[in-house]
Amino acid sequence: MPLSQRLGWARPTGLLAATLAPLVATGMLLGFAAPANASLIGELSGTVTGAGTALPNVWVTLTPVTEGGAEDGTPKLALTDESGRYEFPEVYDQNVKIHVRAPGLSRFVDTYYPQAHTFAQAEVVEISSWPVTADIALPEGGSVMGKVIDLDTGDPVEGARVTALVADAHAAGPLGTQEAVDAPGDFAITGLPPVDMKLRVRLPPGSPYLFTVHSPGSSTPGVLIDGGRDTDGTVIGLHRGAEIRGTVRDRSGDPVPGATVKVIGCNLSCPLWATSDETGAYRIVAVPPGSRLGVLAWRGEELLRQWFPNRDDAAQASDISLDHGDVMESVDFSLVRAGFVSVRVLAADSGEPLPGMIVMLTSEGGRMSRHVMTKQPGGAAVRQRLGPIAPGNYTLRVLPGVANPQYEPLDRLIDEGSAPDGVIVVDPGAEIDLVARLAPATDDSSVVGSDDPVGAGTPSGHGTTRECASSARRWPGLAAGFLDASGRLALAGSDAGARGQVPGRGVSSPTAVT
Repeated sequence: MPLSQRLGWARPTGLLAATLAPLVATGMLLGFAAPANASLIGELSGTVTGAGTALPNVWVTLTPVTEGGAEDGTPKLALTDESGRYEFPEVYDQNVKIHVRAPGLSRFVDTYYPQAHTFAQAEVVEISSWPVTADIALPEGGSVMGKVIDLDTGDPVEGARVTALVADAHAAGPLGTQEAVDAPGDFAITGLPPVDMKLRVRLPPGSPYLFTVHSPGSSTPGVLIDGGRDTDGTVIGLHRGAEIRGTVRDRSGDPVPGATVKVIGCNLSCPLWATSDETGAYRIVAVPPGSRLGVLAWRGEELLRQWFPNRDDAAQASDISLDHGDVMESVDFSLVRAGFVSVRVLAADSGEPLPGMIVMLTSEGGRMSRHVMTKQPGGAAVRQRLGPIAPGNYTLRVLPGVANPQYEPLDRLIDEGSAPDGVIVVDPGAEIDLVARLAPATDDSSVVGSDDPVGAGTPSGHGTTRECASSARRWPGLAAGFLDASGRLALAGSDAGARGQVPGRGVSSPTAVT
């Protein structure tokens, strides 16, 4: 017996028919008053039938559209009378689309004029001064029943929700009505239009399955049905995705709750994310197969980004291979705390702060890491934060910028006490304060810097405060930012962990890491 008969579809009778009868008798038309200053263009009418019989009590929607078919106004409604006729006696729009909603509890399906089942596929009807007639015959719909199973075990997939879409118009969204089912993995959809339909599965959060559907025994993804038929016994198979598990700790061995763990390199659904729990543990499920997967973890700005296993560069970390159902355990991380650097730039002759400077902090040796703070568009001096900064050795440079041509650039920070060669040592969790004094430019001064020192270092703050001196020695690399009106610039850095940028591979405003 067809599903439609088992569900007891029928035409409106009794109380429903009695309620609608007065509306039909009055030829009900719902809409809004004529638009202000709008000109009457014409009228539209037609008859709605189904299986050769006139259909009363049916809602017809008239939607204004552009010439290209895009919605362009407020829809109006009309209800068919006992002969199935509807009327829109006053139409103020040049182009419209017509939609007929099928009678409730009937076997007919919603239809757009002339025989379409999505708004995008509906024909644009041009209204003229002559009466326009648009008759619509509603087709009978079909249904589909079946089960969603695990392709490897044959077990039902609990929580799976099946929807049906027009095969050549996915963007229109699902059609048909979901019916109640009893067993896990079962599904039933009624009221499908008589066109090719594609079945799709939606999964609950945390499901270990991949959303790509298969027919058992077929290597080609996708399950197609004829929406005009009653199809029973349809089986949809899903692959279980791979799973990655591990723990996130800091360098002292303490668990790190709230850390972000991300998988990259898999098709379609990547990147996948997880957050570590109170014990630092995390679990990422439904990972698609891949041969160049990468996993990385970080937490905010305080704990730096790290690629598994203990790598700094994504190019060296994307080499994990996983297949359907694989479980990869002990993907653990030991995160390093970031250091922070702040800089105050003053004029050596007046002691006043110098806004609009470019401050550059660059790593020395090994992997290149540059943090740049510079002036923003509009000419305003602003305070920015760069980083966080990975532990290591750095050099500092200050350029006056176009706003301060009367001052010499500071080519390299010199600290006669602890960094005589201009190397700034950033330890994990360090807070370092720097003060730079720029000397006035002279006629014979270089555009790069000056040979004469302009300051000496003194300890201050939570970390180290150093007076910066000019040096003719140039150094590669940058880390710069804008100074605020007080001339203070904050550089906080790492390999851009919290900003989603790979160290040495990209720019994330306002931080530049290249």
